[in-house]
Parts: sequence; structure tokens; C-alpha cells
Amino acid sequence: MSDSVRPKDLRPDPWMTGFAVQYGSGGGFVADQIAPVFNVAAREFQYPIFKSEGVASEFESRVPASGRPNEIRRMKPTYLPGLAHRYALDDSLSDETRLGSLPQFTNLTSDAGRIKRIVTNLRLDADKRVRDLVVAATHSATPAVKWDAASGVVIEKNFDDARILFELQCGVPATHVILPKRVKNWVKRDASVRELRKYTDPTLLIDGDLPPVLWGLKPIVPGAMLNTGNPDVAMTIGLDFIWGAKEAYLLHVNMDAANSQDVLTAIGQMRWGAYGTPFAGYSWRDAHQSAKKTWYSADVYQSEKTLCDDAMYKFTAVIS
Repeated sequence: MSDSVRPKDLRPDPWMTGFAVQYGSGGGFVADQIAPVFNVAAREFQYPIFKSEGVASEFESRVPASGRPNEIRRMKPTYLPGLAHRYALDDSLSDETRLGSLPQFTNLTSDAGRIKRIVTNLRLDADKRVRDLVVAATHSATPAVKWDAASGVVIEKNFDDARILFELQCGVPATHVILPKRVKNWVKRDASVRELRKYTDPTLLIDGDLPPVLWGLKPIVPGAMLNTGNPDVAMTIGLDFIWGAKEAYLLHVNMDAANSQDVLTAIGQMRWGAYGTPFAGYSWRDAHQSAKKTWYSADVYQSEKTLCDDAMYKFTAVIS
């Protein structure tokens, strides 16, 4: 918790809000790659839930004599109530640090640098909440042969089978695959993937990346880390990746879902602009003049929701 004393009438600062909005998009955050942002009109909102039985339906288009055309049965979602929660963090910068910093560190000791650090951590927190939704997906399977086995590995066949099951359960194809780093390392060593890397871009054999499209899917390799230790107890440190080490996840992602009720996507970020902007930034001087420091803050109102559980599929225990 911060020990700042906030002014009672604290309002968003236009300058700081500009920085917050600038750093609130772009970059490699997983949430922004798989969960389109739905801009809701109020903090309390209704969000759509899609089920596979509503995705595709048969219809007869032939019009009988003296008859009339049948009506298309559109995908009809159900709606549930939601609430955009406020997420915010504070940070401070002393005058001594600001004035005594070297020129190459101004990105850390400037207004923009402080707001960027806050917003980056807010977005990392959203990444973790989206991860929790993906991990909780209902549909799953475990490969008969683990991908790190000495022989008999059939990763491409596992993906082919999963994509068929995915489409039958959802009505639309999988578009993205999330491969945590430890899993990705075994996938890239597969002979069929090595051939893709060789002929897509030979330099991929040097830097070790996956091709931009892997068996019809866009691969996403999360890199965010978390300290699972308790720094307050003997400075214990336990760094690990925030995504699981032994799973892979297929999803259907459609960024147009935020603008149309005729298309679905697996997960959405429901965001309310409390002050007309997606993020808001703040700045104020410490109430104790002797402290000689400036406080910064940024906040965002949003909630992450699973919109179609059928549009997610996970491989479990793919490596030992």
C-alpha cells in the first residue's frame, strides 16, 4: 500500500492521462492479443454468452410455391450482468532522484516513465486474470505420447485432431495457440516444425522462434514472469512464468466481436471509460513538504469475461 495522502478533489490530469492512454495499448501482452476490448457505456453492463448450439443451425432456402422465404436463424447469445472493477496503482518519485539521475535514466525518472511503469503493471495484472479464464476452460485432452518423449511423438497429429474436435464443439475454427515457453521449446524441436521454420524463414533456425503461422494457428508465447516468493521474509525469491509449464491452449479469437453480435470470440475485456478515456492518469505533490516527492497514479475500469467456453480447448500434461 502507498502512504500517499491523496487530495480530496483529485481528478485526472490531462497530461498524465495522455501518457496512460499511450501506454495502455500495444506491446506483447497476451490479453490484448486474445481478448478484444468491449467499450461499455456504463460501469454496470450486460455481456453476451455464446453456446455451441447457437452457432450453426440448418435452414431450408428453397421457397415453395405460394410460400415465403425462411428466416435465417442467427446466433443468439444470452446476456449476463457484469461490473467493471477499478484497478489502480500508485508510484512516487523524489525530487532528489529526479534531479540527480543520469540522462540515460530519464525514462525512469520522468512523468511519462512513472505512468508507463504503472500502466504496464496494470496490464500485466489483466494478463493474469485472462490467463485464469483460459486455464479454466472446460474442454481438454491429454496427448497419449508426451511431446518430450524419446520417441513416438506426433505433435502435428495431436493438433490436427484437436482442431477437428474444436470446430465440432464450437462451430468455428481455432485461430490461436498459446504455447508457454517450456512447451514451445519442445514444439520447435519437432521435425515437422523445423521444416516449417526452414522454409518459412531460415533465420528462424538461428533465433529459435516459431513461424508466424503454425498449422493454421497464430502462435503466442507468453513471457511474463512473477515472483512467487515473499520478499518480506528473508528476501525469498521464486521467479516463474505466469503461464503453466505443461499446457497448451487453442482459442478462437475474433477482434471484430467487440463491434458485432454476429461473431463470437472466446474472451473479452469489458472496459468502461469513467472519464471518457480507457485509462486515466493522476499526479500530485506529497502533502508533507519535507518529503519532497511527487506521486503518480493510473487507473482503469474493466472486467474480463469468458464469452464462449466452447471456443477454448486445452492440451494438458503435454510434457513431463
